[in-house]
Amino acid sequence: MGGNVIDALLREFLEESFEHLARLEVDLVSLEKEPEQSELIDSAYRALHTIKGNCGFLALPRLEKIAHAAESLLARLRDGDVAFRGPVATLLLRTVDVLRVQLEWIGRGEGEAPGEDGELIAALEAGEPVEAAAPAPARVESHTVRVDTELLDTMMNLVGELVLMRNRVVRTQIEGHQESERRAARRELDRLTTRLQEAVMHARMDPVGRLFERMPRLVRDLASELGKEIDLVTSGDETELDRSILETMTDPLTHLLRNAIDHGIERRGTVTLAAFQSGSQVVLEVRDDGRGIDRRKLAERGRDAGLPVPERVLDLVFEPGLTTADEVSRISGRGVGMDVVRDNVERLGGRVEIESVHGEGTTVRVRLPLTLAIVPGIVVACGGQRFVIPQRHLREMLRVRGRRELERLHDAPVYRLRGRLLPVFVLDEELGIPSTETGGAALAVLEADGRRYGLFVDRILDTQEIVVKPLGSPLDRLPYYGGATTLGEGEVALILEVGGLAAHAGV
Repeated sequence: MGGNVIDALLREFLEESFEHLARLEVDLVSLEKEPEQSELIDSAYRALHTIKGNCGFLALPRLEKIAHAAESLLARLRDGDVAFRGPVATLLLRTVDVLRVQLEWIGRGEGEAPGEDGELIAALEAGEPVEAAAPAPARVESHTVRVDTELLDTMMNLVGELVLMRNRVVRTQIEGHQESERRAARRELDRLTTRLQEAVMHARMDPVGRLFERMPRLVRDLASELGKEIDLVTSGDETELDRSILETMTDPLTHLLRNAIDHGIERRGTVTLAAFQSGSQVVLEVRDDGRGIDRRKLAERGRDAGLPVPERVLDLVFEPGLTTADEVSRISGRGVGMDVVRDNVERLGGRVEIESVHGEGTTVRVRLPLTLAIVPGIVVACGGQRFVIPQRHLREMLRVRGRRELERLHDAPVYRLRGRLLPVFVLDEELGIPSTETGGAALAVLEADGRRYGLFVDRILDTQEIVVKPLGSPLDRLPYYGGATTLGEGEVALILEVGGLAAHAGV
């Protein structure tokens, strides 16, 4: 076989094997709670059998031996020769971890990882566990996405219609048709473009179940380590989200679950993980029926740390290092790391909300956009250049009478907005470009990382849906740019990263 064919087969093997391992992990956690469910053992056995068979075909002997030993143990479980107990579940889950590490190693193009698996294989043959630390879930990462053939056919038909409509628009321009005919052709072109855009966006979607399916293992391991009894309930697994957002949400969701289990629930309780679509957003919720957050105690901790207590006291949990826990464990501390969760979510164009009733439980709600590939933006002009601000950061726009309306506080520019001082950064000064402002100017009031800023620019021009393109080196190393886009006139504009720009300005 040619090298390209082998590479294609290996990519497909890796993709399918990661899916089998994810399914296997879910089955094993479920079996630990319901060992009489024979169909779960059958499902787990089939997953390992498939991986083992493919390893033999692709000449991956180390992976094949591990999978074969685990498959044999599952066969004994199925036949009733071995009882499915907690230690057996731990052993098989440890095997899943080893297989996953091997697959990741192979995926980097380095072949099978060096090492020896005699101890693990012996344990699988004996049905006895080996000592090993449990891992937090790996990122849900993939460079491929499966698309329904019907959707592909729809996209192909739309591309064909788009080509025909382009020809029609060109003909109306060349042949001097009536303005009404040209407008009709442009409207039809716009309709087709929108439909094609929607189809492509749909092709990028994955169900959040891909993210949720890794969480039962996390809950199982943490509950075991902490000596707690935790039930995990999930809903909305079929809700779809852009694949790139799904991959980025692994760490924030893991942290929220750790918080709920470690510092939300005391001995026994339920954690609910839910997803649903709300308008143009997808909402992820992590709920626990534990002790909840004591607002009075949180406010006291905030004051002790020298922080102003906001109107919504619960917002203090997003302050770095602030927690109501008397003892912060190595696993989590309610509030520790929540600032990182919020920052990661806001970089995706989302926001985090928290609700809690002391003694009844806590709900953390994460609102996310459906996609990041096409986003609404505000086009601004500064120094003869155009830039784009993602609309999710914009709170309001003001027309001001030039820089003379700015005040100085400790040598930093501020703007008096309805009696309060707003920190301001002047775009041309921060980027080192000449200003063309001749009296009139604009101030965009923005919010990022939970704080508000004013961005002083020459003019605010337009709102557009922008297609986000990644930046190449060396611009991708600059913290104040989040990508680039092409405007309607063919001009390239840089997309401003508001949080990075504020940090660079020292606001």
